[in-house]
Amino acid sequence: MKKYVVIAFLLLLGGLMLKEIVQGQEGSRQPAAKLNAAEEKFLAMSGRKAAYPQEKLPVIETANVCELGKLTALTFIHWVQDNPNGVIALPTGKTPELFIEYLKFYKNNWNEDAVQADLQHFGIDSEAFPETKNLKFVQLDEFFPIDTAQHNSFTHYVGKYYLSLLEIPEENVLGMDFCRQGVLDSSDYETVFPQGKFDLALLTRQPVNETEKRQKEILEKVDLFCENFEKQVKEWGGIGFFLGGIGPDGHIAFNMPGSEKDSKTRLVQLNYPTAASAAGDLGGIEHSRDKAAVTIGLKTITQNPNATILIIAAGEAKAPAVKNALERESSLDYPATALHSVNGARFYLTKGAASLLEARRIEDVQGKKWDDFSTNEVDDVVIDLALKKQRRIVDMTEADFNQDPRGEALLASCPLELAAFLDNVRQRLTEKIERGMEVRKGQNVLHTGPHHDDVMLSYHPLMCSMLGTNTNTFCYLTSGFNSVTNSYMVETLNALPESMLHQYQDKVFGQSHEEALKTYLKEVARYHPTEMKRAEEVILLQNIASLYDIKDMTALKDKVRWLKTEYFARRRPGEKDIAEVQTLKGSMRETESERMLMLAGVDLADVYHMRAKFYNGDYFNPLPSIEEDARPLANLYKELQPHLITVAYDPEGTGPDTHYKVLQIVAQALRMTDFDHPVTVWGYRNVWHRFKFSDGNTLYPVSEEEMAAMNHAFLSCFSTQRQASFPSVEHDGPFSELAEKIQREYFDNLQVLLGKKYFQGHPDPRVRNAQGFVFVKEMTAETFMDNAQELKSRIELVN
Repeated sequence: MKKYVVIAFLLLLGGLMLKEIVQGQEGSRQPAAKLNAAEEKFLAMSGRKAAYPQEKLPVIETANVCELGKLTALTFIHWVQDNPNGVIALPTGKTPELFIEYLKFYKNNWNEDAVQADLQHFGIDSEAFPETKNLKFVQLDEFFPIDTAQHNSFTHYVGKYYLSLLEIPEENVLGMDFCRQGVLDSSDYETVFPQGKFDLALLTRQPVNETEKRQKEILEKVDLFCENFEKQVKEWGGIGFFLGGIGPDGHIAFNMPGSEKDSKTRLVQLNYPTAASAAGDLGGIEHSRDKAAVTIGLKTITQNPNATILIIAAGEAKAPAVKNALERESSLDYPATALHSVNGARFYLTKGAASLLEARRIEDVQGKKWDDFSTNEVDDVVIDLALKKQRRIVDMTEADFNQDPRGEALLASCPLELAAFLDNVRQRLTEKIERGMEVRKGQNVLHTGPHHDDVMLSYHPLMCSMLGTNTNTFCYLTSGFNSVTNSYMVETLNALPESMLHQYQDKVFGQSHEEALKTYLKEVARYHPTEMKRAEEVILLQNIASLYDIKDMTALKDKVRWLKTEYFARRRPGEKDIAEVQTLKGSMRETESERMLMLAGVDLADVYHMRAKFYNGDYFNPLPSIEEDARPLANLYKELQPHLITVAYDPEGTGPDTHYKVLQIVAQALRMTDFDHPVTVWGYRNVWHRFKFSDGNTLYPVSEEEMAAMNHAFLSCFSTQRQASFPSVEHDGPFSELAEKIQREYFDNLQVLLGKKYFQGHPDPRVRNAQGFVFVKEMTAETFMDNAQELKSRIELVN
């Protein structure tokens, strides 16, 4: 029988018991719920203490997202064994992916010898996966209004990923299927709630027209639904096992900042950060902005005094929200602080998510010998403290260090004189800037990107500086169709009246694709928005003709009519497209990168679109394969023989999953290729991740003009992304604005760390004129491949 191996860390010895934690706003101490055997093991594996006074709830820190998913699944199994008839509430979205995968793995391979040994190691000794069909399931939340039959509704998610896996019967499910429960007719979604939006104030004010009158009637039904939902949870004895994530703004379920500690199941309006987080579920921010949702309340979660409440978080992006939840006193501004009074509540975190917890940061420094510190660790402490004090590195005093526990511990172990020590840190930083100004010449450079704007949003100024002195090739690994909305396609198609399509015949069939792109760029140069739109319409028509092998205008008219009146007219927001429309949408994304590169002077022949097979539009994309995804890239390596390869670099694997998967493709293709020269890899980050000063080792100065050129290129060429459908939670606007903001923040911080005179008096005009900085991490190919393999072992559950 085929054996399965769970890639995760195992520990042979037992762990520590959690004795007590700080509880409540008054700071009183109460005994915490006893840890299960799996929690004890993982706590010991983490090397952390059982409790820290600054943290108001217990925390178990895991090394990576794979361990996080495994621990959560093991704790769930432990709980179900003790509570086979209990009440559970489990989250939707991307956060619980590995929790679900581990549950599947254990259920399907329970009797395998290796799996049994693993389970017993974590205190689970049973002949079979626990009986789950008698559990009661409480849904956490659901968008409103929504047709719950849609594949992107949370109701659909719950049925697909939880109820079927756990075999929970319908009568044991307290769900939020508004259509089936008589709150909403399927036709109401479009007829009564145009674009799915309404004014939540209708609950307390009088309607002003017939539409609002009908909306108010339905909202009153929602209120009654919420009341009955809350009663049923209470009749069941409350939620016994709650698992949830935490949003960037600190929301739990859809309890956003401002939610009362005693809040119950209710209708809420999403704020921007929550709407941006939910954009992927609803098919874009245009559908989630100002969207409402029904959510269980904080009191709904905490009403059972014996509940096990787990909050899981992965990645540095969640670290600020985690810090607020665990270190702040109870406050409406931080919803998770409502959990402080629950003995069975705790957080499971990756190292990245726990990275701002003060006691752990101090612990990582205290007691270490100087030789045990890496230069990155030293630089982190010094730079953090200098920025906190707003001083130049070399101006830091012994008093500054002694006022900070991390700084005091570091300085106590340092054998150097303070001035020499600080000058070493300063020198390491300036060396990174000098490295960034080294001009590469005569090399073959292969720029890779998961999506078509990743390169430009990361290092567009650096990219442009390399074009004149090297041979540059650009390779985009996915077609990026997920980022092309139906509304963009419909708007563009609707600008093409059938009666006028004949006017496009010569342009569509009489000129090449490259000529059509050049026409677009001519209109960009003239800044003629109307003609830019006309040129883009020609590009779309050419892509339709190419996709369907259309040779004449009659057939093209038929296909345009079908797309407008048949296909897109019937699509729900966020619904997975058929393969041919995925290709069509992706082809428009591909032309955006081509426009941007041609604007910079790149030959179209030097742009490759790989259309990786793993990128298929499923909610959880499959892992890449060697034959379908890595081998085509390896063949390109063999042909181009690059000296330098760039790659979107997410060392935690907690960002967009496409970035992680493309990183693995780039690494696997390297393993499959023989080069007759050394290969260097540049890891870059963009609006989704930021380098710490210690991580980036090549700092490129960016001028005001270069940032303006980046913005111009983005806004001119990336038509589908000017108003991104899946934006960052920290910026409500074009991605290029956020990229510029990040580059300026780097410069501002460098001015503090090095002093303004460093820049004003630098011999190189690029440094004197800098207003921003681009960070990259330069690695040997071997180092990159090792990092990618180590990351893979920490993320993937493989057989």
